[in-house]
Amino acid sequence: MIRIDRLEEFFAVCEDRNGNLLHLPRTDLSETVREGDCLIRTETGWQVEEEETRQRRKSLSERFRRLFQRKNEA
Repeated sequence: MIRIDRLEEFFAVCEDRNGNLLHLPRTDLSETVREGDCLIRTETGWQVEEEETRQRRKSLSERFRRLFQRKNEA
């Protein structure tokens, strides 16, 4: 599984679990992909792993909420 770090004009810059960067042609991906989406390789190409993406976004949202709570309490 890889995660889209950022979208550039012709490539999606992705990061694997080891921190390695991959540059995937945007033409290989759905037009609806977004930064932060988790992708898996299937027989038909790269697909968004919806559940993993949802869990990661929820986890990051909770981290930011806790961070800003601490900052506002200080």
